[in-house]
Amino acid sequence: MRSLVESLPVSLRWWFLCLIGLGTLVFLVILTVQGRPLRTTAAPSGIMSFELAWSEARTAAILSSWEDVARVARRQILFDFPFLALYPLFLSLSCAMISLARGGNSATLGAILASLLLLAAPLDATENVVLLKMLAHGASTSAARIATVCASLKFVLAGAALCYTCGHGIALMWSRIHAT
Repeated sequence: MRSLVESLPVSLRWWFLCLIGLGTLVFLVILTVQGRPLRTTAAPSGIMSFELAWSEARTAAILSSWEDVARVARRQILFDFPFLALYPLFLSLSCAMISLARGGNSATLGAILASLLLLAAPLDATENVVLLKMLAHGASTSAARIATVCASLKFVLAGAALCYTCGHGIALMWSRIHAT
């Protein structure tokens, strides 16, 4: 049985990848610029510090440091919802396309990553809902831990996909350059 990516004509795959990649890049820039006010002593990495806070005490300290920019934090999380629809698709499609071009064991790894990466969206959505709840109602240990676990899994999946895409993408280009 052919995968969804294999059922698309090659030229359409590239257009789709470029379109989703552009959308991902646009939202990444917006989120980066918009999130600058969230970098405080308690949250040196801005929203990422909140995502990975783990404890009620650390979460409470971050929320306290954001007292004047709480609306920015809420807007940041709300803007993350369209972003979470884009970046998993972009990374998944990248892995799938490289997987189809490479063959062998690396193709299997790419296909697995392409499938697993789609889990990043519900993990990110769950994390966002929990973070919004804490913004509205205050820190809690269980909410902080749920957000941290979801964020950590999401970052591992995205990191693995980026490593695969960069490493195998460069190897693929290298082999095609030297084949001519």
